[in-house]
Amino acid sequence: MIEPARAFLMPHLAEVRRAAKSAGALGMVISGAGPTLCAVCDSPSAAEQAAAAMHRVYSNHAMTSTARHGRVLRQGAFVINRS
Repeated sequence: MIEPARAFLMPHLAEVRRAAKSAGALGMVISGAGPTLCAVCDSPSAAEQAAAAMHRVYSNHAMTSTARHGRVLRQGAFVINRS
């Protein structure tokens, strides 16, 4: 819903989305207010490939970027009481 209003802040957004999806991502969104992009994947290998593909787009445009892949915990968010 808000992505069209923020898309102009993310250079090459459409190209990065195509690259992520071609590499196996199920979808990609702007995370928060940006400048983070988040691709959702269904396997660790797809996540690794999508991260590399997204990074490659920015490298090809001589732009610095950092790509990481990780996993979402199935249990969801939780609080650790350290007292």
